[in-house]
Amino acid sequence: MKPDYARCIKIATESSISEMFLPAAICLGTPFVIGLLFGPTALAGILPGILVSGVSMAVSYANAGGAWDNAKKLIESGKFKD
Repeated sequence: MKPDYARCIKIATESSISEMFLPAAICLGTPFVIGLLFGPTALAGILPGILVSGVSMAVSYANAGGAWDNAKKLIESGKFKD
């Protein structure tokens, strides 16, 4: 029996979309809520803060991902011995 790749992809896609709905709603809703509750001054303060922290996290995650990949390759190569 051949594997049903299309079904597997459909399940994974539907699950990932449903799991990412809440984080997307939080990201898109936060500026609206802050703007409505606290006004344009608070909104003008939170947007740069979100951008700065987001860039810092992205750089950190990119570096950490590269380090994990290098460590995995080192272990798989057999050059790393206890």
